[in-house]
Amino acid sequence: MTSHDSPVDESHMTSASSAPTRRWPSYEYRPLEIHHPPHLIPIPQLYEYLTDYIQHSRPRSASNRSQGACLDHVVGTGGFADVYAGTFHGNTVAIKKLHTKSVTVTQLQSFIAEILLMSTFDSPYIVKLVGASWTQPIDIKCVMEYMDGGDLRHYLQAHNAVALTWADKLGHIAELAKALVYLHSMKIIHRDLKSHNILLDSTKGTKLTDLGITRKTWRRQ
Repeated sequence: MTSHDSPVDESHMTSASSAPTRRWPSYEYRPLEIHHPPHLIPIPQLYEYLTDYIQHSRPRSASNRSQGACLDHVVGTGGFADVYAGTFHGNTVAIKKLHTKSVTVTQLQSFIAEILLMSTFDSPYIVKLVGASWTQPIDIKCVMEYMDGGDLRHYLQAHNAVALTWADKLGHIAELAKALVYLHSMKIIHRDLKSHNILLDSTKGTKLTDLGITRKTWRRQ
């Protein structure tokens, strides 16, 4: 699928006080080598746009980039974000959305950092990023591939021990080990490995998710 986005519409920004109006530069849209669905912001442009936003800590208008992304029902809840099952142009996806009524600048920074980090991954054992969309920066949503089996914690709560055979257990462990090996090869520590962050799928297997508190490390072993 090729992208047909128009350039991001930029507008004047004013503070809550009587500060003079500032003109934001226009960002020219350039298609990436990888194809993004329409209405999703390519990662380099996302980085430039939101880094600029965080630096000034002030909202500004943006063209509507959430067209086609529809939230359905909550499938997971966290401290400052919820994950919804939803659709994007007919495809089932998972959409992570901040609790906008209580989100802080620090949480917004962490969320954007997580999206940017996910954009660098290319592993079948880590949940894939589809893209990001928003109507305004505070409403940014992380659009990811959908895992139809839910997380391992809820699976264990809903099934007895017999339902998870030793072959299944070994399969989950092997795929998680490969996910960690991949992260460690990139000098990344997950730091929140638990059943809630392990997702299952009937065809895609087991994948690791929630990179919100990961940390890069360059310490020699």
